[in-house]
Amino acid sequence: MSYAGHVLQMIQRMRANREQLHSHKKSYSDKFDTNGKHRTMVEYKKLPPDELLKVKSKIRKRASRDKLRYYITTIIVFTLAMVGLFFLLI
Repeated sequence: MSYAGHVLQMIQRMRANREQLHSHKKSYSDKFDTNGKHRTMVEYKKLPPDELLKVKSKIRKRASRDKLRYYITTIIVFTLAMVGLFFLLI
């Protein structure tokens, strides 16, 4: 007897979740423009060529700085690990 109540509650919960999903889909489609296969259209800002070069150089500088920081961090961690291992083996 108690099993039927659980099954009924499960069915009601699935129905409520399905209705909630459909309401979210409607609100999503109102906010975003889609083109056919549910891909959102992205509009990028148009920049003049000189500003575009500035932005690209800024991105490249940041990438090279991050790469250098990664290498330095790796070398420091590796050195500390080797020193720690050396003192553990002595």
